[in-house]
Amino acid sequence: MTMNQNDGEKEPLAPESLNQQALIGLILSVIIGVGGLFALPAIQVLFQLQFFPAFTIVLMIELIATAGVVISMFRLHQQQHFG
Repeated sequence: MTMNQNDGEKEPLAPESLNQQALIGLILSVIIGVGGLFALPAIQVLFQLQFFPAFTIVLMIELIATAGVVISMFRLHQQQHFG
């Protein structure tokens, strides 16, 4: 018995290409998100804040980074159009 990989669907003429702006946004969002994990002590010292106000700032940074990752992932692939 042989396996046929053709499932009846037409293959696209060209593979989808990566949107470079979305890729850069994804990389920057991940860097900001990872940096935000270690920013709590620095924010507390620099702005002389208690734990909860500093944690709120870090939480906002992480939410923005998460939104950047989600938006970048939705825009990462773009279809090429011919003709």
